[in-house]
Amino acid sequence: MRKITQYTSLDFIWKDVWNTLASSSARHPFHQVVLATHTAKAPGLRTVIFRGLDEQKRLKVFTDYRSSKVLELKKYPEASLLFYDPEVRIQLKINVQVQIHYDDQVSQQYWKQVQQGRGWKDYSSVASPGMILQDPTYAYEWSQEEQQFCVLLMRATEVEVLQLRKQGHLRAKFERGEEQWKQCWIAP
Repeated sequence: MRKITQYTSLDFIWKDVWNTLASSSARHPFHQVVLATHTAKAPGLRTVIFRGLDEQKRLKVFTDYRSSKVLELKKYPEASLLFYDPEVRIQLKINVQVQIHYDDQVSQQYWKQVQQGRGWKDYSSVASPGMILQDPTYAYEWSQEEQQFCVLLMRATEVEVLQLRKQGHLRAKFERGEEQWKQCWIAP
């Protein structure tokens, strides 16, 4: 069981958020995150696997290049990520600018890591994500020659942190400025 941190200052919250994101593992609740994109009809929501931060503190997600999220992000490269940790009752909403990396140096660097495990199949299905299938087993046919591996690198533009507490919820907002991040408390 993780210790519940009682947030007391904006600077402490800021450091805690980035330390948590940098150190979250497959067992941490932040490993699964909701990604929201723009579609023509409504927001596009889906759970994705958070792969950590790169050396520039960009948030990282892997996906199949043929997925609807990539099409949506090509049109509108702004998105939101929603993390929640029920044990410590922290919600984290991050608005981001997304860079799509497919068949380039960045994607090839991460693909080498993915290829070493079982994960390569997630990006090598013959069937595209969302494709209508007559037989569901067709989704489990893979091509070892052709992969659709894509890396989404996301630069945070705004971060909101909500801590649910019995003695009163706390909410803070951080916005990327020209020189530095602006921070303030906001009403929960």
